Amino acid sequence: MRSVVTNGYESGGSTQRYQEQFGYVYDAAGHLNSRTNDNLVLKLTQDADNHLSTSSVTGTLTVAGNTTATATNVTVNSSSDPNLYADGSLAARGLSFANGTNTFTAIAQDSLGRKATNVLSITLSTNASFTFDGNWNLTGDGRRVFGR
Repeated sequence: MRSVVTNGYESGGSTQRYQEQFGYVYDAAGHLNSRTNDNLVLKLTQDADNHLSTSSVTGTLTVAGNTTATATNVTVNSSSDPNLYADGSLAARGLSFANGTNTFTAIAQDSLGRKATNVLSITLSTNASFTFDGNWNLTGDGRRVFGR
């Protein structure tokens, strides 16, 4: 097994940028076995023929975005502790998610009390089982069927 970790920091190198914390684990054949993004873990398994078989996701999400330079605080899904970075980006850690539709609401406020709200709804899948045709072309992921 071989592991690779990459960590992003603010200019100066002391403050972690949580949306830029990645880890990768590969088996001896070079197949990706797992990937982390801060506290989110994706695990992948291969079948006896070394083809991708299943995937599973555990942990919590780190939601990232950008604000204007004048934002003094931000909440994401009522969490008031996102990290605000010098370039106007932000990272909110530890957000729970479910298999299916998830909604994230970010509210930024400036020193004058003005607010801006953004809402994002995305569909996330926590587990997948992959199927292939006779030529090993991906044909499905347990939710969707793929064709040519």
